[in-house]
Amino acid sequence: MDKNKDKAMSMALRYLGYKMRTEKEIKEYLFRKKFSETDISYTLEKLKEYKYINDSEFTEFWIRDRYNFSNQGRYKIKNDLMKKGISREIIDEKVESFFDIEKERKKIEEIYFKKNSKNKKLTDKELISICNFILRKGFPGSMVRSVILRLHKESKSDHS
Repeated sequence: MDKNKDKAMSMALRYLGYKMRTEKEIKEYLFRKKFSETDISYTLEKLKEYKYINDSEFTEFWIRDRYNFSNQGRYKIKNDLMKKGISREIIDEKVESFFDIEKERKKIEEIYFKKNSKNKKLTDKELISICNFILRKGFPGSMVRSVILRLHKESKSDHS
C-alpha cells in the first residue's frame, strides 16, 4: 500500500471514529481532502471489506435512531437518507420493514400528547399548529389528520 492510500485509510478511519457514516459521506470527505479517485476507491473497498461501512446497517440504525429519539416519520427519514447517498432500494426495504400503520399512529399520538400535555381542548389554531408540526416530522398527511381529529374529538367529549 502506498503512502497516499495509507493516509486516506487513516483519515477515513478517524472520520468514522466520530459516528457511523455512509459510503457517500466518506467518499465526499476524502474528495474534499484532495485524494485521488483511485485512493478513494481503494479506501472504500477496504472499509467495506473490513465491515467498517455498510449502507444497509447504517440505514437500519438511522431509522431506529430518528424514529425513537427525534420522533421522525417515514417521509423525513427517507428524505434524509437520500441526501446521505443511500440507494432508494435499501431505503424502501428498510423503511417498509420498520414502519407499520399502528406504530406510526402511536407515535403521532405520543407527539400530540407531548404538545398538549394537559390534554386541554385546543383552539383550531392550536390544532393546526400541532398538525403542521407533526407533518414536518415526516408522517403521512392522511394519517396525521385522522389521528389528530380523533384525539381532538375525544378531548372535546371529555370536556363537555
